[in-house]
Amino acid sequence: LRLSAPAARALGRADARLAVAVRNEPHLKDYLKVDGGFVWRRIAGEARLSPHAYGIAVDLSARLAPYWRWSKLRPHPMQRGYPSVIVDAMEQAGFIWGGKWHEYDIMHFEYRPEIICKARMLKARRGQGSAADGAAHAR
Repeated sequence: LRLSAPAARALGRADARLAVAVRNEPHLKDYLKVDGGFVWRRIAGEARLSPHAYGIAVDLSARLAPYWRWSKLRPHPMQRGYPSVIVDAMEQAGFIWGGKWHEYDIMHFEYRPEIICKARMLKARRGQGSAADGAAHAR
């Protein structure tokens, strides 16, 4: 599998977490078959290059986890039924999951640590705001 150096290191971190998960839940192996990494191509139907062309995306088990153009289901059941332990491990390593998108790509994980970092910051800020708002209302 060819990926950019930072994405490859991040995938290694996710793989270490997933190895533990697979020991506890062997069926997870079915979801962890690599079906794509670096491929120089454009996004289907667009002029922009795919994240795969930059070596920052990996597709896992396309047979189990479809792309929105391949399925008529909206939302797709796998958007809720995909193993959360895999999504969590990949997000902890800096990948975003295409299953969370409206035009879903359930097999797709993209190394975007800046988006994960911003989401964590916003979540923390909302948590602080809620506590601060509650304290202000209690006075």
